[in-house]
Amino acid sequence: MIPGAGARYAVRALAVLSEVYPDRRLSLREIAEREEVSDKYLEPIFARLKRAEIVVSVRGQGGGYRLLRDPAELTLYEVLAALGSLPLREFEAAAENGLESDPVWNGLRERVAAYLRSVTIADAWALWERGRVSESYRI
Repeated sequence: MIPGAGARYAVRALAVLSEVYPDRRLSLREIAEREEVSDKYLEPIFARLKRAEIVVSVRGQGGGYRLLRDPAELTLYEVLAALGSLPLREFEAAAENGLESDPVWNGLRERVAAYLRSVTIADAWALWERGRVSESYRI
């Protein structure tokens, strides 16, 4: 039920963009360097995010990517849906097998979807930053 690596990198990359929103754009190379991943790996991910109107790109000097919306309003659900990576496939498969009326699994599906709709890119960034700070002060 955990989203794949591409979806996780997409969320991390959008969190990096949230750091400079709305004032700056970042190149794919800058984002990739910060997240220690190949910019070639991020290219198809950002193409999908661009088609979903989550990011916009500008070519040329000073160009790069920026978020089209406030990261405090952009949810994990929207990002994962744009990438086709919502972790609800297991529930859809269960529905195809006649379990769509099972209140236990329907409740779990609804909670997962509600959670993804409640967490924004800004929330994710804050959680990761808090983790980095606490790790840097360990004794």
